[in-house]
Amino acid sequence: MAATGLHPQVSIVVEWENARLSRLSRSISMLRALREQVTEISVNSHLGPGLGEGAPFFELIIVYDLVEFDESELAGLVQHSLGDPDTVLYWRLFPIRDAGYYKNKNIGALP
Repeated sequence: MAATGLHPQVSIVVEWENARLSRLSRSISMLRALREQVTEISVNSHLGPGLGEGAPFFELIIVYDLVEFDESELAGLVQHSLGDPDTVLYWRLFPIRDAGYYKNKNIGALP
């Protein structure tokens, strides 16, 4: 899904540094749980694709070190865990270089 230029209602920033430090299965479980939770919120809140005039309700920004992680592998893993970006949950990868945990979070939160 191409960026629409519209602003989501909720943005979630995840730094992917801990995926390297913990079991990858834990990170996959987190992504799947996130998809389930945002879908449940969407259904229970009667949020539809028209919410926010086409803007996604939730945006997930995954910040990762492009030296530590291969973008195509990460994109495949995220797509497999979350499905394609849609109007309920739009996700995107945000590559940075040599930033570390806290800087990853701060950079991901910038507008």
